[in-house]
This record gives sequence, C-alpha cells and structure tokens, in this order.
Amino acid sequence: MRKTLLVGLAAVSMFLGAGVASAAKPFTPAPHHGTSVTAAEWSYIRGLPGGVRIKGNLVVTQPGCFYVKMKHEFWLESPRSETQCGPGTIALHAETASIWWYAHVSICRANNDDCGPSVFIGNRVGS
Repeated sequence: MRKTLLVGLAAVSMFLGAGVASAAKPFTPAPHHGTSVTAAEWSYIRGLPGGVRIKGNLVVTQPGCFYVKMKHEFWLESPRSETQCGPGTIALHAETASIWWYAHVSICRANNDDCGPSVFIGNRVGS
C-alpha cells in the first residue's frame, strides 16, 4: 500500500511539474503581407493549467506593424507576441495557459487585426 501511494504521488508530481516545457518542435506560420516568422518552434507547457509556448523571430519587411496571434476556440482573449513596426526583426515569444494544449498561430497586421492564414500547433484531445 505504501509503495503504491509513493508511486502515485510521484506520478502526480511529474504531471504537475510547474511550467516544465516539452521538447521543442518546428512549425512554419504562413507569411502575411511580406512578413514572416523564422526559426519557429513550439512546445507544450506541462503542469496545470498547461498550455503551448512559441518562440522564433518575427521578420517584418515593409511599413506597418505586425505581431503573431495564438487563437483557440475557447479563449475570449488571444495571446499575442510583441509588435514590430516597420522593417526589422524581433524575438518572438508567446504562450497560452490552457488545458487543451493547442493553438492556431497566425501573423497579423496590428492596425486592423488583419490576420493571415493560421497554422495548427499542438494536440487536440480525442483526435
């Protein structure tokens, strides 16, 4: 009984590992208005509530302000990256806090929330 309890507690503590990320996986968001993301990767954030983290570089090649949005069917507010205005490159970092562990990622123009096609990252539960 004591051994079973210890194994169970060890399993729960591994699952609840606060904010521990999984191995990073590459992904490629669709370019939008000449703006792209390079060296993009995503990983799971383990624990509760869990989530998805993205990193990379946002490369803007024309006038205007752009950011990367992470969207999920159940979120009222979509997490987003820092904004780059005008030509240049910024480090990309955004993350969710969600038990669903997936997101749709797209590049958006900041002035009017004009977003390009999204790419799916993560794992849909039950699929």
